[in-house]
Amino acid sequence: HQHQGVGRGLYRKLENQARAKGHKSIYADVSITARRFFENLGFEVEMEQLKKSHFLELVNYRMRKRLA
Repeated sequence: HQHQGVGRGLYRKLENQARAKGHKSIYADVSITARRFFENLGFEVEMEQLKKSHFLELVNYRMRKRLA
């Protein structure tokens, strides 16, 4: 269901709940392919991470969005 607004709609609900609970930031560990989606939502890369999964090493990103 890419490009139909499903992910963006789910994210809006999550952000609204985080704001209602007084959170100042939202964090996410995202894959290389998801990075652009999160950047479009206003997230910024905090750091690149190397995750091990069985015998593979995968790059992902720790991202943060300030809610204030």
